[in-house]
Amino acid sequence: MIASFPQMVVNSFLTWLYIRIAYMGYLRPHSKDAQVATIGREGETVTNQVIQQRYKNLGPITFHEIGVATLFFTCVFLWIFRKPGFIRGWSEVITDIDVRDSVPVIFVSILMFFIPKDPSFIYCYSQNPAKRPKRSSEGLITWKVIETKMPWSLMFLLGGGFAISRGSVASCMAKRVGEALVPLRYLPPIVILAVVCFFEGLMTEFTSNVGVANITLPVIAQMCVAMEIHPMYLMIPATLMCSFSFRLPVGTPPNAIVTIAGHIPTSWLIAGGCAPAIYSLIVEVIFFPTWGVFVYGIKDFPAWARYVQMKNNTDVFR
Repeated sequence: MIASFPQMVVNSFLTWLYIRIAYMGYLRPHSKDAQVATIGREGETVTNQVIQQRYKNLGPITFHEIGVATLFFTCVFLWIFRKPGFIRGWSEVITDIDVRDSVPVIFVSILMFFIPKDPSFIYCYSQNPAKRPKRSSEGLITWKVIETKMPWSLMFLLGGGFAISRGSVASCMAKRVGEALVPLRYLPPIVILAVVCFFEGLMTEFTSNVGVANITLPVIAQMCVAMEIHPMYLMIPATLMCSFSFRLPVGTPPNAIVTIAGHIPTSWLIAGGCAPAIYSLIVEVIFFPTWGVFVYGIKDFPAWARYVQMKNNTDVFR
């Protein structure tokens, strides 16, 4: 987080400034955008009334919502303290088996089926027959909800990305592609970084960020080993660039949600997303070779990467 903090601050400020100038008439007080953005005191009063009414319509928080929120924070807690590093994690205490992040998710998901959404179950043994529940309560979630609401296509998309990533490594495709890009080693490292970031930013517009990362990161890792560049020098910025998807609805689920909910034409999304894509690329190329390299200490080619390089060379002559 420390390595990406300057980029976050600069990108947030530039995004705020870009929205103000492009869509709210900043520096253009007599433009149509400025007049629309200025709602006046009466508009503010109406807006506050609508927000207050919507808030009242939500009603009090229910046991169902409390249960889901509790399990969500439980899952986050289990993720953080699975193997935190500064203390022994719960996975290291209860077993010697390597426990992955999927275990808390499965555990919490099973609990959501068992925990009832109606708290009337606490009166099962009440002496007052009127308080006893007349029928069993549904769980916090049911299979019918999962069947209808679960984005199955997203699961196959992510799973396909992991499968392609594993296949590219197992088939040595990533290593071969990385070796084919070795001629780039004669370019300055910052130019290589800019090319990789531009490629990642372009790819992530057409598919999910997880899919792009799974496919390209093994290739970038092998390329760095072949060029004798610290792998983190290119892999970390490439991973961050996978999240900078601003121009197409298919790039990331939030883009699709905004496009559908706001009835935004794809042409508008492309026009509005070009500027953020450009300045986020420039900010990343400027800050990571300076601040990021300093934070991570990745100036020199590491010994473990040299071992991988020797292993790859040995595999070639087998």
